[in-house]
Amino acid sequence: MSFSFRNMILTLIDFLPLFLFVLLLFLDPLGALLFGWIEDNIGRKSTVIITTILMSFSCIVMVNLPTYAQVGASTAWIVTICCIVQGISSMGERVGAELYLTESVGVPKRFPAVTFVGVCASLGLTLALGVATLVTSYGFNWRIAFWVGAGIALIR
Repeated sequence: MSFSFRNMILTLIDFLPLFLFVLLLFLDPLGALLFGWIEDNIGRKSTVIITTILMSFSCIVMVNLPTYAQVGASTAWIVTICCIVQGISSMGERVGAELYLTESVGVPKRFPAVTFVGVCASLGLTLALGVATLVTSYGFNWRIAFWVGAGIALIR
C-alpha cells in the first residue's frame, strides 16, 4: 500500500464532523468559565440576555445562509462558527438562568423554579431529537428547526 496525499486528505475530511462534535463538548466548560465571569462581574440577568441573543443570532445566521452549491466552503465555515457560538453560550444560558432564579425567587418557590429550568432543558433536548428525526427521516428542510429556535429566542 503506497502513501497518497489525496487519500490522506479524504480520510481527514471523514473525521472533521467527529472533530467538530468533540470540539463542541469542550466548549461547554469554556462557556461556563466565560459566562461565569460575566455573571460574577456584570450580573446574572445580563448573562441570560447575552446568551439568548447569541443563540438566536446564530440560529438566524444559519437559517439565512446560502447553500454550499451557491457559495462553497465558506458556508460550512460559517455554520461551524455558529455551532461554536451556540456551544459556548448554551452552558452560560442554563447556568445563568438557574443562578438568576436562585437569587431572585423566594424560599418556598426557589427550588421548584430552579428544577423547572432543568426540566425544560431536558424537554428541549427531547424536542430537538424529535425534530432531527423528522428532518432526517421525512426529508423536511433542516432550516425549519432553526427558524423555530430563533423564533422562540426572540419571543423571550
